[in-house]
Amino acid sequence: MHSHRQVSIDAESSSVDGWSGTLGDFLTRLDNRPGDGLYMKHTTLTDIDPQLVARVLRPVRELNWLSSLPDEMRPSWYWLMAGQVGTGTPLHVDSMASAAWNLLITGRKIWRFLPPAEALQRGMIPVAPAYYELHPIEFEQAPGDLLFTPSGWAHAVENPTETIAVTGNYIGEANIDFAITYFEAVGEHNNALLCQDVKRAFTRKDVL
Repeated sequence: MHSHRQVSIDAESSSVDGWSGTLGDFLTRLDNRPGDGLYMKHTTLTDIDPQLVARVLRPVRELNWLSSLPDEMRPSWYWLMAGQVGTGTPLHVDSMASAAWNLLITGRKIWRFLPPAEALQRGMIPVAPAYYELHPIEFEQAPGDLLFTPSGWAHAVENPTETIAVTGNYIGEANIDFAITYFEAVGEHNNALLCQDVKRAFTRKDVL
């Protein structure tokens, strides 16, 4: 991992207009400069080392049917996220109707979830998946906890400690129908057709 510390990354900062440097510099500041509000959340595993994706367990990678697409069409949906004390992510719904998993390596995260029906009422999504009607949920994630965010759930995250996590988004068997509906609702018809083709490829009886 020593060579990975020289990888150039960008991070958000509450005290300056963004921050750029090496991964090693960032990890050093993570502990030593808590007042900077540094949060690295747009750095993919591929940015650090393309071989790191293979370290994600195969059953987890296979959740994402879009991984079967050609390189130029395949979304890079695995990230290394790290933040200082007090950082976080405001309320949002994950892009492209995707679901997500988050494995916390160190620190603690506080998650607040709103069900899709409420996200729909707030105008955060154009349509809501057919989940049971549920109430808002709040809980704390500890190191080693693997958290799952279903499609359409709005969520906000706070980091009361320094945190490092690996996270991935996916569209697959459980949510591809919602993804198709979502893309049609936002007028992204080519993406809807692409998801339909992917679904047909994965559900063909002669390849099961």
